[in-house]
Amino acid sequence: MKERPIFESKEPNKNPVELNDEDKKVVTKALKDLIQSAGFLLDMVSKDTLTEEMRETMTSLIATYSRDGLRPLGFQDQTTKDHDNLVRKLRNADMDNEELRQQLGQKVSLEDLREKMKTIARAFDEWGDYHGFGYISDIHFDSYGCLHGNMSLLSMHISGDRADDLRKMGFELTDDRDGEAMFATDDNFKLLQKMIRDNFGPDASMSYGKIDMHSFSDERPHMREVEVCLRDLDVMQPWIDEYLERRKQSFDKERNKNKQED
Repeated sequence: MKERPIFESKEPNKNPVELNDEDKKVVTKALKDLIQSAGFLLDMVSKDTLTEEMRETMTSLIATYSRDGLRPLGFQDQTTKDHDNLVRKLRNADMDNEELRQQLGQKVSLEDLREKMKTIARAFDEWGDYHGFGYISDIHFDSYGCLHGNMSLLSMHISGDRADDLRKMGFELTDDRDGEAMFATDDNFKLLQKMIRDNFGPDASMSYGKIDMHSFSDERPHMREVEVCLRDLDVMQPWIDEYLERRKQSFDKERNKNKQED
């Protein structure tokens, strides 16, 4: 009777792993980045120069490169599975949120939406009259629901009293034959940006791309206009309330006048 071996040997699987060109490129790059990062980490550990910040950075990089390099080879550890599951959940949450927003938008009538947009635009325009520089043109909403407007900085729109207020805020103005004008300086740019964010929150931005350098009689460049973009419309609520209260006072005044005439 032939003795049966305790461990049965198996022929090794010599079938080659076939990777397409894109997978080869991904694996090669990830492994090269992994080797470089591991060598950099080893050097810092051996020289006792590893900081807590670099430890977090290198750990994250090595995990990312490992995950990216091993995925095309068909290897998935629990960390990779958890990461992929988290990504799927986040994507699903984003789609659910977008769907809910669309449903909410459908419940609002187009006429109500039109009146709301008019109120927001007029409140923004009046903010320019009372708190800005007197004039905001081309007020519109983009496809993402952000509010845009070109804030004019021409001298004719800056009154004497407002010019004094602006100087107290640190703006550098010059006397022009038509009134006051604002120099195109870095300090004025920064003050303008601060004014916008103080009034409309940190998400508000000011585009320098639409600044027109307009020279007056003294040949020094002055700013003509800047484009303001408001991404969070909730920040408009205080200015909407102020605008509506001003309109209410105007209506009440007109009604009282009509009653006296009657």
